[in-house]
Amino acid sequence: MECEKLKDLEKRVSRCGGIDQIESELPRLRKKEVDFDRFQQLIGTELRPLQQMVSRYEGIDKMKFMLDKYKRFMIFNVNEKELETKNGGIEKLEADYNKLNQIKSILEINEEEFIVDKVKGMVDELHKLKGIDETEPAKNRIKKMELQWEK
Repeated sequence: MECEKLKDLEKRVSRCGGIDQIESELPRLRKKEVDFDRFQQLIGTELRPLQQMVSRYEGIDKMKFMLDKYKRFMIFNVNEKELETKNGGIEKLEADYNKLNQIKSILEINEEEFIVDKVKGMVDELHKLKGIDETEPAKNRIKKMELQWEK
């Protein structure tokens, strides 16, 4: 079980370019100052209802399609009652769509920082499982890991 977990972790780290690559990218990525507490709070309070909202509309693409369709109908002065949906009408649809795009843009801006944290966590977990001292230079750690793999 632990061996499988270790192999999976090694694969994920290697897909990111290896430990050296990850460590060399961390300082550059960390330069962006982000209020993680505020962002995580926003994710916690906004994302769950957002996921429910998106599933209620059967995905963001369907939501956008419905919004565009209703806007086209409104141009031709269609009776507003005909525009009512089980989800609350065009105003609700438009508000939900705008809220979704706002959260989506925040997620895209901060995606890189969260990926870095996730990768750093994978590297730390890999080090812990392998018993590697993080104060050593990365090249020495890699050599030790290679020796362990050969055994």
